[in-house]
Amino acid sequence: MGKKSWVILFVIVSLATLALIHKDNFNTYFIRDDTVLIHGLYDKGPRFFAQLFVNDYVKYIWPWGPQDVWDGKGKGFIRPLLMISFRLDHLLYGTHPLGYHVTNVLLHFINGLLVFLIVRFFTREGPLSFAAGLLFTVNPAHSEAVAWLSGRSESVAAIFYLASFYFFIRYRDGRRRTYYLLSLVFFLLSLFAKETPAVFPFLLVAYDALQSYWQRPNAAPLLGYVRENIRKYAYSWAPYFGILAGWFLMRKITLGAFIGAYGGHMQVNLKAKLLAMLSCVRHALLASPFNHLDTEQYANVMGLGALQPQEPLHRFEIGIGGFYVALLLLPVLFVGARQLRYGRLLAVGALWLCFTYPPVFFNLYIAAFYLYLIIPGLCFIVTACLFSLYGKKVALAISLVLCLAYAGYQHQYTADWVHGGRLSRQIIQAITEHAENFAEDDTVVLMDLPTNYKTAWVFEAFPEAALRKPLASSHLTDRFYIKVVSTETLRRMITPEAKDQIKMVLMENTDIPLLKFEEVRGLVKQEGKGLMVSVKDLQEKITAMKQQRPSRNLHILRWDAKSERLIKLASLDEIFNEIT
Repeated sequence: MGKKSWVILFVIVSLATLALIHKDNFNTYFIRDDTVLIHGLYDKGPRFFAQLFVNDYVKYIWPWGPQDVWDGKGKGFIRPLLMISFRLDHLLYGTHPLGYHVTNVLLHFINGLLVFLIVRFFTREGPLSFAAGLLFTVNPAHSEAVAWLSGRSESVAAIFYLASFYFFIRYRDGRRRTYYLLSLVFFLLSLFAKETPAVFPFLLVAYDALQSYWQRPNAAPLLGYVRENIRKYAYSWAPYFGILAGWFLMRKITLGAFIGAYGGHMQVNLKAKLLAMLSCVRHALLASPFNHLDTEQYANVMGLGALQPQEPLHRFEIGIGGFYVALLLLPVLFVGARQLRYGRLLAVGALWLCFTYPPVFFNLYIAAFYLYLIIPGLCFIVTACLFSLYGKKVALAISLVLCLAYAGYQHQYTADWVHGGRLSRQIIQAITEHAENFAEDDTVVLMDLPTNYKTAWVFEAFPEAALRKPLASSHLTDRFYIKVVSTETLRRMITPEAKDQIKMVLMENTDIPLLKFEEVRGLVKQEGKGLMVSVKDLQEKITAMKQQRPSRNLHILRWDAKSERLIKLASLDEIFNEIT
């Protein structure tokens, strides 16, 4: 088969595979952050999106975020391209999930195609490139980045990162200035999609050193090639580092910190990080399901509690691990990595991991979709070893077996997101239906809303945006005092001897956020206190509001995990019996 034939084959097979894996997910309802982004962006114009290139979008999209724990603390995100993608989706598809999911799948497909092109550049081999691209496409760790709409923050950034690298290596190969300019443009765009591409210029320096080593092996240590290349390539590196310096300066001015994100400084706890590294290996190589409790691996870093132990290995993880050990690790150790035919691709994969893993290592959280940009490096390494050790046909057959297994697990984990979306839609519909029987200024308590379903999110904290336009026909949060609380929270607040406390806590206590969001925000904004609402301002306004317009009735809607239904409780006695 010719080069074009392998490209066409990859396009057909990868699109067909993704369609089969995600066929049930195309109509999955919006989950967690999805609703916030759609509600926060649906009525915004070009001027708003232009200012997001130099502003933290959190204070505009999550305006109920407590000001005193966010604003001025070196936290924030500047990701305008992610915001623009959601706005374009809304212009095209409104509130129909199908179009949004098609966008996510296409973004992921483009990244798979870029992996294919990069591998083909280094190897000139169609079957090897096909295997690497498909292996990336079906990796089970990608289920979160593809099935969850908000997970596209990774795939959007990866497109620009991979494209920038591809055009840079093409430039080094042929010295065509067009490729160099395209690489610079894509790198700049990647920085406005997510923060992780900031490591890219350092990858280029290491790549050039590797190329020099490959041309003249053993002439000098690897760092010697770096020093030698400074004189030779400094002019071509300088614009990348200039863009990076400008980006960091802009963040310092805007956010008050060079890094931003969830905190103004990097967090380091060696034990937590090593446990997280083990989780990353399991998710990316062994198809381990992502447990949202893995976030607790960083618990002591964030002051949330003790570290959680790792889950025991599943049987299929042991099987996949045995596959890698028997067919890759032991043969490579026996032959020697430097004797591999595609050792150059193997070395590029190793460099890729060295420069894409640190942003994950220093992140406060761990999530499966954070591995998105790391996985191309793993695909480079795996396919380089397979096609060096075995004949093309045998290596392709082994790769396809591994791809088939990975695709099965990606489909399985995608099914969790399908169910999570079903729960999200069901809960929002139930709240809307019950609200028809509620009076203005009633207090509505939502109890025990599910945070996640297996490997998928459902809700986190309050589903305000899902109860507002354009996802709801009217702003329900303007009509009622709405609280979200869990049985465990009430159990900590209420003693068994004080049954009468329940109604007071649910109707009067302002420590359980959040109430009358838009109205409270409007009052605070009128006083010139900015877009974000501090906890103190929030509580003061709610207390004053409830004194002027006291809530007449209390309605309790509780999520029943067994029946997966939102049930209206008839009396406070049902809550009290559960608590005690």
